[in-house]
Amino acid sequence: GPFDVSLVALIACGLLATCLWEENYGETSNDDNGKSSKTSAVGQFKNAFYTTIRSPDIFSIGVLSSLFEGSMYIFVFMWTPALTALAKEEKG
Repeated sequence: GPFDVSLVALIACGLLATCLWEENYGETSNDDNGKSSKTSAVGQFKNAFYTTIRSPDIFSIGVLSSLFEGSMYIFVFMWTPALTALAKEEKG
């Protein structure tokens, strides 16, 4: 069926990504001595947060995406109980 085909596509894409993509080791910064050092994970999160807050376009897309995803989760989680209650009313 279609889910079997999607599994084949998932495996093929995973193998292609493994073979073709290079590892991203993050940004490096030069200290006072001229040595390069990696930026910490906390520093990268702070940088991403400030970039998101400073750019109205990125912030708007993030808010819009969050609202859309939230409404979809509410729909999915409420749909099944609504159908179950409707089925019980039809039976009895």
